[in-house]
Amino acid sequence: MTLQTLPEAALKRILALAAHYRDHPADAFTPSPALAKFMKSTSRRLYVRAANRVGKSVHAACKLAKLMLAHPNKKYRAVGVTNEQARQVLSNLLADFIPTKELKPGCRFTEENGWTHNLIRLKNGTSCQIKSCKQHVSTHMGADLDGVWIDEVPEQGVWLQALKRVFSKNGFVWLTFTPEGKPVDWLRKILEAADTPWECEVVALNRKNCPWYTQALIDKWVDEALVVPWAFKQTIYGDWEGEVVDRAFKGFETSSVSEDWEELGLPSHHLGIGVD
Repeated sequence: MTLQTLPEAALKRILALAAHYRDHPADAFTPSPALAKFMKSTSRRLYVRAANRVGKSVHAACKLAKLMLAHPNKKYRAVGVTNEQARQVLSNLLADFIPTKELKPGCRFTEENGWTHNLIRLKNGTSCQIKSCKQHVSTHMGADLDGVWIDEVPEQGVWLQALKRVFSKNGFVWLTFTPEGKPVDWLRKILEAADTPWECEVVALNRKNCPWYTQALIDKWVDEALVVPWAFKQTIYGDWEGEVVDRAFKGFETSSVSEDWEELGLPSHHLGIGVD
């Protein structure tokens, strides 16, 4: 059967659906099975700890774009690691999901410069600021927001400001990240506290979670990730920690240190240890 042989009513429905998806690209997005819950969740505190290349940022951008289009007169913020990452990744992804016809006059997106004044403004009165962790923390202050999306592990001051900005409006904070490249102990303690309000999704790189990749491509990426063994578990599984491959003091704790030499029955010595 071809389009020419379809009943007229069926053809009209297909054309109407195609037009809808063209004008509303976020509605055409099919989420990863592992992130379907994240996409539907209405929790005010969400985080996705994931492997590289599983589409965590794409999913968050789609989710935010849908909220922006559906809810008028709201104020949101998207925060990247650097100004360049915020422009090249977050701004680009949001542009993919926000129809040009929904933009307020004077607001536009270009590959070279991102969004006009780093601010997305819609005709329905909703806006979204584009910021980065490299901006001074004072630039993250002063606004009451309905929601903040932070992509990758933020600076602690930026994290704190995100929580403060949504307080008065009972807004949301989302965090999408792969825990590599910087200390994350402080963040882990917050997200995994016994009384944490944070809802978590952990996503590894595999064919089930990323059906848009072939198994051969995934296998190739796994082989390449093995070249950096200390970050392999984070890169492929989204683990909190990588492997220490050599020169490790195993089992060292503060309780291992004693100054009571008489109790130990050992003579007193001075010992210096240098670590590079």
